[in-house]
Amino acid sequence: MLVARRDFPGAGALLCSVEVYGAASDKASGAPRVLLSYTLHRGSDEIARGEARPLAPALNGALGGMFGLPLSALAPGGYELALQLVDDVSGQRKELRELFTVVAAPPNAADAAPAR
Repeated sequence: MLVARRDFPGAGALLCSVEVYGAASDKASGAPRVLLSYTLHRGSDEIARGEARPLAPALNGALGGMFGLPLSALAPGGYELALQLVDDVSGQRKELRELFTVVAAPPNAADAAPAR
């Protein structure tokens, strides 16, 4: 069973992957065109924004994309990631919202050891 975590230590990056199925195909090219953008909020404050970019076709027929959020740049606390998807052929729009929490990163064991 797939387990989705919602709490992440404030180190490294949070990788986000998106797949879209069933997008409309352009009559001229036969290919779908879906754009992905995102906004990251903490409360009412916008922390980051990813400008719209096209999703790439995958071998399984889906459109997909991936992006990362630097967790080390985020203060501990609750965040909301809003993904905006626009089917550029049909004009259909969808917004998905995901809540997650950044927790204080545990101290690095190597940093805690006394130097010799």
